[in-house]
Amino acid sequence: MAERIPVRRDSLSTRAQQTGVCVRAAPNMSNNDVSTSRMMADYLDRIGAGKVLLDRAPFSFDWTPPALVGRDTELRELASMFTGMESHGVSSRAVITGPVGSGKTVMTRRFGEDLQRMLDGRRKIILAHVNCRNHPSTSQVLQQIVLSLDSGHPERGF
Repeated sequence: MAERIPVRRDSLSTRAQQTGVCVRAAPNMSNNDVSTSRMMADYLDRIGAGKVLLDRAPFSFDWTPPALVGRDTELRELASMFTGMESHGVSSRAVITGPVGSGKTVMTRRFGEDLQRMLDGRRKIILAHVNCRNHPSTSQVLQQIVLSLDSGHPERGF
């Protein structure tokens, strides 16, 4: 049984004072305290443990948010560089730079997905994301691009 610690009533939050409920860190459970762990498992089953997240997709490495906050200027600039993409035979390119974690990858993914959607039915756009930390040489980058176009392409000996 957990040790009861006296708590001054005035140190509780307003909500705790109103409801009488106060949540504190639990003491460490010993490995042989089966009844406590069974009680916790029953409780988690009752409340639907594992269903706290409505959507796990945002935690995926490949997830792209539907809208980017604060990147309108950069997205417009990219769009202006790729205006000719609607015509076949026209290619475009851009170099995106910035510090680690500044949003380069998510911005280019969002732009690529938007471009695919806008040109759907007029021009087929295939997106290829290559992590240059994992594939640092030019030949490795090209190999990853080819694999995104043709998954059956051999990795060596072509």
